Amino acid sequence: MTVATWLSSVAAPFKSGAVPTPIERTKNGARLVSDPVVNMIIKFEKLHRVAKDGLVYPYHDMIGLPTIGVGHLLSMVKGEDLSKYPPITVDEAYALKRHDLDKFSIGIERQLPGVILNDNEFGALVSLSFNIGLGNFKASTLRKKLLRGDSRDEIALEFLKWDKAGGMKVRGLTIRRTNEMHLFLT
Repeated sequence: MTVATWLSSVAAPFKSGAVPTPIERTKNGARLVSDPVVNMIIKFEKLHRVAKDGLVYPYHDMIGLPTIGVGHLLSMVKGEDLSKYPPITVDEAYALKRHDLDKFSIGIERQLPGVILNDNEFGALVSLSFNIGLGNFKASTLRKKLLRGDSRDEIALEFLKWDKAGGMKVRGLTIRRTNEMHLFLT
């Protein structure tokens, strides 16, 4: 018996039949967020304030933070004067979105060392953290349950707890969290 044959026979009971797909990465090393997840995030964040001139102008988000494009935060100063921020093109808005998703992708991986996530689980967590912030995600019970290895069903219910903005329950956030929860479970 050759070493290769022996290794094959020893490993046989552990083979699932499925070949694991390598994780795709962006140029800066971030785990790639799948197009369906990007589209879901864009659906909820929306491209805001595209004017007749085709440019995208800054706006205040739900809690008053200066934002531009598809949910790109400009600063953490509530109610800040928007006139200091120049408009951008639609292409620039989507490029900012991709850059932001890379940042949150890297953040999720760093905050969940050793946790194995499929693409949908990972995408749901990126969507959540993009909306609530990596700091809030880091302190969340959801993250703690992932690190402990709790059941995916139990973890998924934690998404529904993040349905408020400025202390008020928001129907749109409830819908978003439900979508993220279902994505996480697939």
